[in-house]
Amino acid sequence: PGVAPEQKFEFYDDPEQTYYNIYEPRRSAQTFTPTETHLLTKVYTFVHRVSRTYPTLNVKIKEAPDDTPTGPVLSSGTTVWAVIPEWPDPAWVETLMTPLILREGTKYAKIIHTSFVRQGILRWWYRYFDATYPRGIRIYSTDSGDTWSKIPLQDFLFQEWGIPLKGDD
Repeated sequence: PGVAPEQKFEFYDDPEQTYYNIYEPRRSAQTFTPTETHLLTKVYTFVHRVSRTYPTLNVKIKEAPDDTPTGPVLSSGTTVWAVIPEWPDPAWVETLMTPLILREGTKYAKIIHTSFVRQGILRWWYRYFDATYPRGIRIYSTDSGDTWSKIPLQDFLFQEWGIPLKGDD
């Protein structure tokens, strides 16, 4: 027996339509609900950075009952600016995450933000009509995550990857 290979669990990767600018204090998130309990290992974000800016991509996972992030950060990861493509070439950017068992049926938020004011601008791509991810929505904050606005008919492009768990963990 060995370790099961990583696989893609929750995702929304329909063709992008537009992007949302992310810079402190603006943050964005996609809520998602796993259909299988598994160990989170990494996420992908369909993103680019504004030319001649150097933002760090910070990703955090929190529980999000009712599509509102609450409680402590459960998992986090960082991707440096040098691997984030510049406009006009968005791409799937990988962020390694601290290990977290994501529970089937629990709603979470994948939150992204930059590190500090004037660091630079990230642009996370989303679908603004006919979005079809059934277990979450696009949300955003303009005050560093103190309050969140919900946009139920839109979804950010995202992937979350992990390792299946055997038995009831």
